[in-house]
Amino acid sequence: MNLYEGTQSHHHSQHNAAIWRTRLHAALDRFVRARAERRRRARDFQALSESTDRQLWDMGISRADVPSVVNGTYRSE
Repeated sequence: MNLYEGTQSHHHSQHNAAIWRTRLHAALDRFVRARAERRRRARDFQALSESTDRQLWDMGISRADVPSVVNGTYRSE
């Protein structure tokens, strides 16, 4: 192996490591965001579940609407 081939191989290795780090950071970011979203939904579900039927009615929803409100799929009629 000549000096050029060694340098080229080292550069290729550094490039692969940079790509790997970028993908790892992206995956960790997706994981952290998904976990935060799950925690937010759990808190929202808990808060709405603890509301009285009257409080839910005042918000314009029923107890049966809580899961769709929390998941963001609620559509008022």
